Amino acid sequence: GTTFTSILQANYGERVGFYDPDIWSFGGADAASECPSEVPGTDEAAQDVEYRDVALDYMREHAARVPAVVAAREGRTWGVFRPLQQSRFEQEWGGGPLGVYHAGLVSYWVLVPFAMSGFRRLGGSTTPRFALLSFLVIVVAATAVTFGQFRFRASAEVSIIVLAAVGLDAVWTRLRTAVP
Repeated sequence: GTTFTSILQANYGERVGFYDPDIWSFGGADAASECPSEVPGTDEAAQDVEYRDVALDYMREHAARVPAVVAAREGRTWGVFRPLQQSRFEQEWGGGPLGVYHAGLVSYWVLVPFAMSGFRRLGGSTTPRFALLSFLVIVVAATAVTFGQFRFRASAEVSIIVLAAVGLDAVWTRLRTAVP
């Protein structure tokens, strides 16, 4: 049915690593607050058991696909796997002009090299880097078990910005000392 097709899309199709919007509409629900009922007369607990069994069977049958799907999820979250497509998906999710999503992606791409430089620069200092990395680790773990989306990295963006500031400071210091 629709749910199975949606799962396939999120694991094999154009939306690999993301989700298919149809996966949230199991059919039968007429309103957002209404729980879908594919089997009339079946209560929600019984439906939950049925959905869980279908999901567990699917996971067992497609276990070999997990590394590729997790890599796609991480790539989508960190802006390296189909980033322009992901911007379009983000725009579908949140609304607003697509250009805003592209601008956010570009500004993130500009920050990352400086953040990497800042991380290296802090390596020789007494400042513990693990506190800044912990946010990135949390985002990686959450993305691995859900789906990839730019907004998931929001909790890591403070660390990215702080590290980028350290990197920019290093560049600025080098430029200032190089110019007489």
